[in-house]
Amino acid sequence: MIGYLTGKLLIKKPTQLLIDVNGVGYDVSISLMTFEKIGENQSASLFIHTNVSQDAITLFGFISEDERDMFRLLISVSGVGPKTAIALLSGIRVDELRNAIELGDTHRIYAAPGIGKKTAERLILELKVKSLQFNHLPQPCLLTEERELKPSPL
Repeated sequence: MIGYLTGKLLIKKPTQLLIDVNGVGYDVSISLMTFEKIGENQSASLFIHTNVSQDAITLFGFISEDERDMFRLLISVSGVGPKTAIALLSGIRVDELRNAIELGDTHRIYAAPGIGKKTAERLILELKVKSLQFNHLPQPCLLTEERELKPSPL
């Protein structure tokens, strides 16, 4: 599986990038948040989620590992596919989404384009259960000078 790409941007659209990595062009779907953070750069480094379906292999790119982890958590919810997860991450920042899930704020989640009230309720219900199993939703981490991971201040 492809997990990370760094290369020259050949084509840059709000939800799609074509990245040249040593002569090979990778077509990568991205969220609007990732698009905004890339800005006017001529190159990009992205964390990748490789989605394999019956008829396609699709790459989804994220500017941060935190965004990729949230994407993976979202697609683990029944009825939420990669396109819905990307749409949600395009309409709400990861930290805001994490807070909305923890607070049960369905209004904030279904305010994102492409997300209905029932999907928002299912996301909150299933992800709250998963967060209890794993003690928390994915949190950004920093590497300390002692080479230990510690939670990042939000």
